[in-house]
Amino acid sequence: MRINSIIDSLEMNGIKFDYKAFNENIVKKKEHEQAILADKIKSKLGVQGKNLNLDETTEVIQALYNNNIYPESLSFEYLSKHKTENEIYKLLLQYKENNQFLHLYRDKLKSQIGSDGRLHAN
Repeated sequence: MRINSIIDSLEMNGIKFDYKAFNENIVKKKEHEQAILADKIKSKLGVQGKNLNLDETTEVIQALYNNNIYPESLSFEYLSKHKTENEIYKLLLQYKENNQFLHLYRDKLKSQIGSDGRLHAN
């Protein structure tokens, strides 16, 4: 069988993907980890129980400033480079990595699964 015919077959037939099992076994675990990280970050910043949106950079930076922590950025690169300088940077990096995973594999992946329960190449 030629490679083109294999690719054509995969595009047409798709690959079976059990999103329900994936959601229960992987996504739910990541969501739980995310909630724990959010609690740790808020606790470190002294804002537990308050309405701090960790997905809003300006809010996080303001909370950091209120704790005399002055990052140049909250980018992956900056947080990775400085994660050993302050535990909050390490926690924020983990939070952002989990957030990225959830966005890609919880939110976007689900919309890519066809009504037949299969992933099809586009």
